[in-house]
Amino acid sequence: ASPPVTSALGPVSPLDLSFGSTSAVPGTVSTDGKPPFLETVYDAVTDVDGSVVLAARASFDPLNPIDPSRLARYRQDGSLDPAFGAGGLVTVPSIAAGQEPIVDVAIDGSRRLLATRYSQVDRVLPSGSVDLSFAPIEAGAGVPFDSIGGTTPDSIGRVVVWGYSGQQHFVARYTVAGNLDATFAAGSATPGVLPVDFRVMAAPIVISGDRVVVIGFVPGLPQRSLVMRITASGARDSTFGPGIGPGFGAGVAAFDGAPGDETPLHATEDSLGRVVMVGAGVGPTFQDRPAFVVRFDSSGLADSAFAAVSGPTTRKLLSPRTVIAGAGGRLYVIGNLPDTGSGADGAPGVVVLQDSGLPDSGFGWANTVDGVTEVVGLGDLRTGIVQGAALGPDGRVMLWADAASPYLARLRAPGTDDLT
Repeated sequence: ASPPVTSALGPVSPLDLSFGSTSAVPGTVSTDGKPPFLETVYDAVTDVDGSVVLAARASFDPLNPIDPSRLARYRQDGSLDPAFGAGGLVTVPSIAAGQEPIVDVAIDGSRRLLATRYSQVDRVLPSGSVDLSFAPIEAGAGVPFDSIGGTTPDSIGRVVVWGYSGQQHFVARYTVAGNLDATFAAGSATPGVLPVDFRVMAAPIVISGDRVVVIGFVPGLPQRSLVMRITASGARDSTFGPGIGPGFGAGVAAFDGAPGDETPLHATEDSLGRVVMVGAGVGPTFQDRPAFVVRFDSSGLADSAFAAVSGPTTRKLLSPRTVIAGAGGRLYVIGNLPDTGSGADGAPGVVVLQDSGLPDSGFGWANTVDGVTEVVGLGDLRTGIVQGAALGPDGRVMLWADAASPYLARLRAPGTDDLT
């Protein structure tokens, strides 16, 4: 392996120093060190203008002490956007007792935000105003699920919802106006709602053709990591998945390639239309916990041409939180690297994979070695646990993490390192 590129100050950091340039750690923005004191970040999403919106909880807001949940939008330079709500902050009224966090945020093609609590989904306009043309989606209101885990918009602004009640999980679709879409899964017991055979682990993703993909597992099942593909009409996609045994309908594929029990954590569609899933297994120590990346072909089989399944590069990550699709089939897998010697979670790391699944040593940042980049330069934020990441419109990776101080960090576009 080649050593990392260094300057007089040590390994070159991939942090984008134009983001949060006045912060204690340039390249990052700590969310709770000053007003609005956002002490917990649940989710985030990037906008087409390069801004980022957080779903977060404020430690205390004297103007609204009852409901501490907030949406916050940060501009490209890391400052709060004064054009969004009140000084960059939005409070979304809750139908619940007021203490439910906004656990998931998504953005549609019209830049409208979907703010998801366990009991409801609201839509917020780009200005930060609640969209009064959208009927809030309520768990338990004419549907068999009493909790909502996440949402995703499709290409025309319909809302795909992951809901659950106890151990039973569902996928539902709502119209652009927020009404249950009875044309989706029309033959189900509740038109508009499709039961899922397993425990869903992440918000659904909408792939080409407005098809829907969900990932999850069944405790105790040998083939633990499962993927269901659903057609745009809400039917199980019979062309996907070779069949995994009794009790499972069509459209379900499985992966059992990592040693130990696997937990799928995130999925995406790559630039060539293939479903990619990341997750983590269980090992005797933190350092032995195997990360895995699997790519499925169009028929639902694990793609044998893809080399990254539990390979030595991806094993360097602990519990990879996100996989992001880049151009040409390239993938960014983002999580935490093990701390040298202790086996505990260390600095955030990015694994860059080629279309073949092999580490892409020729693409990345100056600090990329054999496809693995350690996000150095974080100072006291170094041990923050990565919660998620997204790719901005200009190719820059935004990640968010929980440390003693939750923070956002933005990486430079690969190949733009300034070594001077």
